[in-house]
This record gives sequence, structure tokens and C-alpha cells, in this order.
Amino acid sequence: MNKENLDLLKNILRGLAFVDDPDLFEQLDKAISEGYTKSLLNTEAHFDEFTTLEALIYVYKSDQDNRYHVTKYGCTLLYKANPLTCRTNSSFINNDEGVSFKEAFNLLQGRSVYKRLKSSTEGRYYAWMKLDFDKRDDYSNYAVRQFRVDYGFDLEKVLKHYPIDELTDETTKATLLRALQRGDLHPVTFVKARKTEKMFIEANPPFKTINIYPANESFKPSKITPKNRDGHY
Repeated sequence: MNKENLDLLKNILRGLAFVDDPDLFEQLDKAISEGYTKSLLNTEAHFDEFTTLEALIYVYKSDQDNRYHVTKYGCTLLYKANPLTCRTNSSFINNDEGVSFKEAFNLLQGRSVYKRLKSSTEGRYYAWMKLDFDKRDDYSNYAVRQFRVDYGFDLEKVLKHYPIDELTDETTKATLLRALQRGDLHPVTFVKARKTEKMFIEANPPFKTINIYPANESFKPSKITPKNRDGHY
């Protein structure tokens, strides 16, 4: 077994946030130690109480360099209340970089993710990504909409229009920005004249705003609509 190659693959998986399932690395160890030329590693996660995200990670041995590589993984989002309802998509990995497991979950939930991407003609650039569930590409994956800097969506500036308590501290502000850029649905506290109110927010690049959801016991992100889409509260 090539330990250097194995360690590199494990670091790639850690970088993609496949870190909570020790069985995953055991599958990888077995695939390489037994010399399989192609393997499918499987894992799953529960990022909320309503869904399960399953993943199949593709590992293959190249004839050119006699080393193992990870080039993509496929995700299926299953809704517990309706197992027949699911969304499946593949995330490709380029130069050991790609969409993380949690980011794949957020994209399949219909949210947007801010990533550093690479173009063969333009090099590196940053853009918000959002899946288009009405279109498929040549690989039968959902088409990806991109919103670059010149589109005009500035998350930090948008957040300043709202009385969000977490913005008053640099540490909690940085945490909030990272979470929203990752595509998370994040809890915040709205401070009003006579009360404070717990809410959930998510970035909405297509409309250049954020979506706001009430935080209550029956809160189910996949089942409700945002309180606003026009940037006003």
C-alpha cells in the first residue's frame, strides 16, 4: 500500500468535510490494500432532523501514475417524511478541491453557496452557486447558476439593513458570514424596539437579499416559504 497516496486521499476527504464517519476511512483502507482499481465508498449524514444525505465517493486507480484518485462523489438527499421524494446530484473534484459534503446538502436544499472556482480561460474567481432544479447538464446533474461579484450581490452590505444582533460583534459576525457563504440556514437574533426575536436566515443571491424564516417548534425549512424576498423586513 502506498501510504503517501492513502494519506493524500484521506486529507482530500477531510477537506470535503467527510470527517464524522470512521467507517469511511476503513472502506478506503480496504479498497487500496486489496488493490481494487475502482471502488465506491459510501457514507451518510443527518444535517437536520428531517433529512438524510447519502454519498457515494468514486475512487479509481490511474494507469498513468499507478496512484489512486478521487474525482467526484454523488449525493442523494432523502426526506424522512416522504422517502420517495429525493434529489440526486454529483459533485466533481478538481485539483483536490470541490463542494464540501455540507455544501452539497445546502445546494440540494435549494440554497446558495459561495465558492472559489476555476475556469480554464479565466483562472480563479469567486461566485455564488445555486442549483437549477428545472435543468440538467450533460452528466444528468442539475444545472448550476452562478452569480459573480459583478452581479452586484454583497452579502455583508445586505445584512447591514437588518437589526441582527450577531453583527455587533466581530467574532459572531465572521461566524455568521462564513455560515451563510457555506449555504447554511443560520439562526440569528433580531433586535427591535420593544423585543428581540429569534429567526433563521439564508443568503439569496438571485434576488440580492436574504430570506428570513420564523424560528418556532414547527419550523421545517423544506416546507415553508421565506417571510420576504425583497430585502425589507
